[in-house]
Amino acid sequence: MAKPDISDATTTKADQKRWRGRVLVLGLAFAGTMGMVAARFGDLASKHDPSFAVETQKVATPTEDLKRRVEIADRNGAPLAVGLRAYELYFDASKTYFPDDAAEAAARLAAALPGVEEEALARRFARGGVTLVKRPATPAEAQAAHDLGLPGLHFTQRMERVAVGGRAFAHLLGQVDIDGIGRSGVEGALEERLAATLEPAPPVRLTIDARVQRQTREALAAEMAKTGAKGGAAVILEADTGAVRALVSLPDYDPARPPKQAGALDESPLFARAVAGRYELGSTFKIFTWALALETGAASLSSRYGPPEPFRVGRFTIADDHPIRQPVSFAEAFAKSSNIVAARLALSVGKERQMSFLQALGLFEPTGIELVEAQGARPLWARPWGEATTATAAYGHGVAVSPLHLAAATAAVVNGGWRVRPTLLEPGPDALSARPRALSLATSDAMRGLLRKVVTDGTGRRAEVPGLEVGGKTGTAEKPDPSGGYHDDKVIATFAAAYPMSRPRYVVVAMLDEAETSDGRRSAGLTAAPAARAVIERTAALLGVAPTAPAEDADALPTADVPADR
Repeated sequence: MAKPDISDATTTKADQKRWRGRVLVLGLAFAGTMGMVAARFGDLASKHDPSFAVETQKVATPTEDLKRRVEIADRNGAPLAVGLRAYELYFDASKTYFPDDAAEAAARLAAALPGVEEEALARRFARGGVTLVKRPATPAEAQAAHDLGLPGLHFTQRMERVAVGGRAFAHLLGQVDIDGIGRSGVEGALEERLAATLEPAPPVRLTIDARVQRQTREALAAEMAKTGAKGGAAVILEADTGAVRALVSLPDYDPARPPKQAGALDESPLFARAVAGRYELGSTFKIFTWALALETGAASLSSRYGPPEPFRVGRFTIADDHPIRQPVSFAEAFAKSSNIVAARLALSVGKERQMSFLQALGLFEPTGIELVEAQGARPLWARPWGEATTATAAYGHGVAVSPLHLAAATAAVVNGGWRVRPTLLEPGPDALSARPRALSLATSDAMRGLLRKVVTDGTGRRAEVPGLEVGGKTGTAEKPDPSGGYHDDKVIATFAAAYPMSRPRYVVVAMLDEAETSDGRRSAGLTAAPAARAVIERTAALLGVAPTAPAEDADALPTADVPADR
């Protein structure tokens, strides 16, 4: 039997010892390498990037002072536009290590953040670099994204402007751009006062009453739905000061998700019809024609006219939509809305005095209200202003103004003759004494009586609100056809009202674009007058006007043969 080779066994043990040493060295090296890798992954997991670590801390404890845009409130202090802390979320694709990481990050972020689309996000991530994920994001959304633990996700704090009033204030407040600068509405017009600052500042208070604004919007929207109107506007103005209590343009939009402009501006929800729209407002302009005739002595309350007969001025034939077959008084011609009498009155006064009077009422210049959209809304009129324009402007054709222009001019006629300038900021203590006079007190007193008769016995009877002494004037104007002339089946229907007529406190203008009744009639007496009534009914109590017991009107005009649809 062969014996084991002692020398070979000794060699084997030496080799084993040597290999054990090598394995130990390799093991230590491997352990060190794995330790470094683990440390790196731990470093990533704990967001070791200093800037990122700071930002993730902000999600939990927002302590950094940020510039704040001055808040906007209504006249009672109710907030309309405020600043809220928000976040911008970014993803840095260079922080990922595997091809599928960016796609997985997009999927997880889309699942955690409302309004983020996975496919669009994944495409942007695939391009590499830093990509915006969401702006703005609420603190809760930022925290949800943070909790995903994704390498490459960064957060930046910002103050986000929020219109807390919603759609009812969209046109009024306007928009702030991504850099926090006001671009439209009050936000743009008062940019210097509202600009972001580290210093605390009291809210800018508007003359708007938030309750009245919402009720006005609801009333107008309901009348638009009833009449199928494509648009509308409503204004409530203090007759003495011009302070605006409500200013509504429809359609409107969600200020948190403003639409992009597409197509014609005047067809867009972004269009502020109440201040930027310029319309031929029809027979509402007879308010100014009758006032002008009284002011210049061209007529008096005792004036009478034979049955109004159509006549020609240049290429235009002046006629009444509802012919009047009997002689009429000055007051009856107004209540029955005679175009013929209006044109005769204006021609007897002459264009120079007519233009001067309209200018004194503010109907040839921008209103000056604190809204970006109103700054360029200068009234339009036919040029040259010849005899035909003198005649047609008397009943609201050939001159295009905004509903706000109409409200301010009507205020001057009923408030004792003082011109007012519409404003969204509380007038100063000297505002009343600084008003220029536009017409005499005697003319204003007479016009209040005429306007009341329109509602009690004329074309505005559907605007009556018992106990509030509403007065006003209807206006139905065919819309201009871009190809020339006027549409036969499209009108702007308007009612300009004031109340209570014994001492007017508020002017209300309601306008509907292409409204018609269920039986196809389009006249303002049947569409805009009920809209004005609805606004007054909803808001009078909020404005502090209580109804009084109706008084007997001994000298009321007869109600027979008075058209109710013009």
